Amino acid sequence: MSIREKLIHYQNQSEENFQQKKNLTNTFHYIIAFSIFMASSMAAGITMPFRILSKKLSKSKPKERIVQLNKDNKEQVLKAHKLILLDFWAEWCGPCIMMNPVIKEFTEKNEEVIIAKVNADLYPSIVKEFKVRGLPTFVLVKNGQEINRHAGPMTVKDMERFCQEG
Repeated sequence: MSIREKLIHYQNQSEENFQQKKNLTNTFHYIIAFSIFMASSMAAGITMPFRILSKKLSKSKPKERIVQLNKDNKEQVLKAHKLILLDFWAEWCGPCIMMNPVIKEFTEKNEEVIIAKVNADLYPSIVKEFKVRGLPTFVLVKNGQEINRHAGPMTVKDMERFCQEG
């Protein structure tokens, strides 16, 4: 398990434990997890201009199974593919940026799932349509119908389990 996956797992487990039982240990771990979240968001904000510039200058072709969803292609993408994992994200969101390598690894291992990334800042109408309240949020759509939803980062194994449950 990579460091990134360990951090994601720690954050998710800390939040789950804190929601189940609010004691001193769980509160401490929740505060640490929240601090990691804040640090990753600050890092994402600081590096955002460089990432945007890098994407603009990059000549590499995006993967076919990772689609940038927008209001113009939304209906076409949702109808054209049987199983789609919508990834609601933003450039300033640390956990969202942390998910990029996880999503890339997931797509390499799972050819039956198309990833449709929705930039929440650029397409708030899609965010509103899917009732997304936090980032990152993942919505699994099968044959045009939502079948599963997860808020927060995931590991590759979590994503695989999430898609199989749907």
